[in-house]
Amino acid sequence: YTTMDPKAQTIAEKLITQRIKKLKVSNNVGQGALVSLDPNTGFIKTLVGGTSYESSQFNRATQAKRQPGSSFKPFVYLTAFREGIMTPDTVDVDGPISFPDMSGVWTPKNYAGGYSGPMTIRDAVKKSINTIAVKTLDKVGVDKVIETAKIAGIESYIGPNLSIALGSAEVTPLELASAYGSFATGGKRTPQITPILKIEDRNGNIIEDNRNQELEQVFPHRAVDMLNNCLKAVVESGTGTAAALPGRVVAGKSGTTSDHRDSWFVAYVPQLVTLVWIGNDNNSKMWNATGGVFCAPIWKEYMQQVVKGMPAKDFPKAGANDKKLVRNKNLKSMTARYLPTDYSETTYRRRAPREAVVEQTNNTQADPVVTTPVQDVTPQTVNQTTKNIVADTKPERSLDRNPYVEPANKSVEVTEIKNPVRTQIPERKIEQTITRPVEKRRPVVTPIEKPIPVQTPIQITIPKKEKKATPKIDEELNNAMEDLKSVKELYNTLFLSLNNLGCNSDTKKSAVALHHACTSSFNLSECSIKLLYNQDSISFVSLIK
Repeated sequence: YTTMDPKAQTIAEKLITQRIKKLKVSNNVGQGALVSLDPNTGFIKTLVGGTSYESSQFNRATQAKRQPGSSFKPFVYLTAFREGIMTPDTVDVDGPISFPDMSGVWTPKNYAGGYSGPMTIRDAVKKSINTIAVKTLDKVGVDKVIETAKIAGIESYIGPNLSIALGSAEVTPLELASAYGSFATGGKRTPQITPILKIEDRNGNIIEDNRNQELEQVFPHRAVDMLNNCLKAVVESGTGTAAALPGRVVAGKSGTTSDHRDSWFVAYVPQLVTLVWIGNDNNSKMWNATGGVFCAPIWKEYMQQVVKGMPAKDFPKAGANDKKLVRNKNLKSMTARYLPTDYSETTYRRRAPREAVVEQTNNTQADPVVTTPVQDVTPQTVNQTTKNIVADTKPERSLDRNPYVEPANKSVEVTEIKNPVRTQIPERKIEQTITRPVEKRRPVVTPIEKPIPVQTPIQITIPKKEKKATPKIDEELNNAMEDLKSVKELYNTLFLSLNNLGCNSDTKKSAVALHHACTSSFNLSECSIKLLYNQDSISFVSLIK
């Protein structure tokens, strides 16, 4: 018994074959794959591994490991949300950055070139900004992002380097679609993704049964809500607008690798996750084939036919202990406009208004304005108009967000204004009717100031130690630096040769670790030589020997 949907499988096979045939001529696209699964059950509904099984039995959906490009960025941002480092409204700067690399300095650049300056994380995800993704990965740590990807369902090896923020690690389409399933379920995941419903022997005995897989919470629901908030913006007004489904909530991410060798689009509704990949088996370049332009329309055409009988749902809501992040444009009171709330998507700090402005709407009575008499905390005066106010009582401290609360024995006048347009805040006026007698004070005698003697500062001159001319040391320094440079170049050549031999992953990991260690040793040796030369020529001579 299988979980596959024959009708959806036929639609996907026909769609991939027809679209790739057209893109072959216009954009040099040779192959494609499509994966669709139910994230709530872990059942694979559709699996297309190529344009024609007769011409090639290689299943690109399960066997082809390709670079995901920007479609890997959600794991970076989910880690940041999970660690509490940022939110979708956190502002970062899209600008030039550089990081030390094995070959020198690595400077990540955006797809379109140039930089956009300050922007929110939501906009950075929506516009697929590379610089902010790399900076976020650097903040949270490479190991934590790799852990997030593994928990989500990525089983392929992910190298520990900053370039994984841009999708340098290779994955299969089925792995990536499975990992996105935890986003659609609010951070939950099934034990396995399978096309097998159950297996029975000839006597009817059940050998394998996957019908009742239970979802396990693997990510905090609030962190996934923030990620979905960003990925919905991708489809609403970002790089994935070609995949929008009218009347349905869609979240997803596009991906395009260097020189357009791979193009992806992964998106989901609450009931279904679908991935589309296009590329060439020989890893040759495609012509301007981006995921948002070519893969997203294929995704939309498939989903429009498959989700017809499914009810339109929103993603699962966070629990009672989690805060909900939504946009509410109907909040018109001063609190909603000037104070940060859980229901305002973006709230910037600003000055408090000098006047209370109440907007009037048709058939709606304006909010009442509460005015409180201003009290004086000076013990010498008491306001007779409000006798029950204790003049020398200070406001009590409170542990909540409001720094002060009014005293319990203080009365408050409430005046309801029927249709106010603009109400001035009352001025601070104090009626001083009872005044205590002023005590007699002694006359103030100004003391005679004595001149302070000015002391002349003592100047101490420390003679500088002159550095003796050491032509022999200079010559040995140049020779040592040249030898170090030769050894470094020889090692880089050896490392590149080992890396191109096609050895297994364990050997590659050992070689990479050795390369990092040796590179650090080279840099340390160079700094040590220069430092010892500048400070102590005797130590430098011993180091050369």
